[in-house]
Amino acid sequence: MLKVGDLVIWSGARWLVKSIERQTKSAVLSPPDNHPTQRPEVVAMNLDVTSPKACVVVGNPLTDWPFVVAKPKRTLGRLVSVLRPTRDREVLLQPLIDWVIQDTRQIGGSIFLNPALRLRIGEVLVAVYEKGRMNIDIHRNFGTTRERVARATPPPDLGPRTSYDRLLESDFDDEDE
Repeated sequence: MLKVGDLVIWSGARWLVKSIERQTKSAVLSPPDNHPTQRPEVVAMNLDVTSPKACVVVGNPLTDWPFVVAKPKRTLGRLVSVLRPTRDREVLLQPLIDWVIQDTRQIGGSIFLNPALRLRIGEVLVAVYEKGRMNIDIHRNFGTTRERVARATPPPDLGPRTSYDRLLESDFDDEDE
């Protein structure tokens, strides 16, 4: 069953599942060329199950890929492309292969990046908009949604420890091995 955010290969192109219509049991796919004027396609919600060769689910970037957040600036327009600077040139990253945004009309927000890019903390990407560019730094909080939630969630409070608890958690337990 297709889910919102799934990246699928259908009709020879990559599409992003934009929404699910439960009443009609259909999925709305956003256009593969990341252009807001192209019309979305509607397919059966279970197309990946009934026709696994025709519709292949690559993954769900919204949950499985790390992301950065671009600050919204209305004066720049919508996001057109993402570049990865190297020492001698800028490499153009491919939409729906290297990076994904949830809505092609969004002005800022989350840009999900393929883990195969092996981005590291301290690297800089360049977001290219209709009317300008913006640098996006890879900060130490870079990670998937699941990783960010795990880092932000405090460990469970075990309550006050007694002297008996300290005896059970001896510092010398692992020296016998």
